[in-house]
Amino acid sequence: MLGLMLLALCAHAQDSTSVWQPPALVALPPDSVDTFVAGWGGRVRVSESGFGLGAYAWRRVAPDWTAVAVFHLSNVTDERESKFFGLGGVTIPEKLSYLLVLPMQLGAQRRLFRRDIASNFRPFVGATVGPTLAWRSPYFDDCNGDNRITPNMECDGRPEGERTFSALESIPRGRLIVGLGGELSLGADFGTDARTQGVRIGVSVDYFPNGIRLLEADVRLDAEQTFASPFISLTFGKQTR
Repeated sequence: MLGLMLLALCAHAQDSTSVWQPPALVALPPDSVDTFVAGWGGRVRVSESGFGLGAYAWRRVAPDWTAVAVFHLSNVTDERESKFFGLGGVTIPEKLSYLLVLPMQLGAQRRLFRRDIASNFRPFVGATVGPTLAWRSPYFDDCNGDNRITPNMECDGRPEGERTFSALESIPRGRLIVGLGGELSLGADFGTDARTQGVRIGVSVDYFPNGIRLLEADVRLDAEQTFASPFISLTFGKQTR
């Protein structure tokens, strides 16, 4: 009897050993945002020069990395410009040119603290670079070509002198200039469904090798090559799986 009991215990021990497996690692709950792999939307941008409108698109290439494409259209002004409103309209003393810029950039964003912060708040840092198309147009009809407005002279048969143009009137008289631009930004996206919003703050830089003159020669002697400005932008878009 004792021998039978020992045999039964040994058989039970061998049977238990044969089915024993090391404990499996418990996987963390999947990040709900990782189910979205791409997205697109619009952006409203505010800088020292005013408002800008644009769009963006992105595609996730790694858990923490996203490839992005952005562009926006905005105006650029000199920090010394001052507008005066009167019966004759808006006057900007010593202004020489209007400048519209259209940066078209590619870059990357890196998500921060993905495992430590809830998925509905996704902070990141990003950088983009690419060509900048600029449209430079005159602020006034410079009849004598001295880069200074002269009100008391005959200009194209008009005794009132060199007249100013509104921003819309000036556009057909402009010319295209190509440069290079880039942005560095810090921001966050919000929401875990197909619709998402976000905010970005950063600095943008546009460089034009031949320079662009925005103010009269009496105010700034040299044409400016680099235009840098802090900005904040709001984004509104959709995500796709």
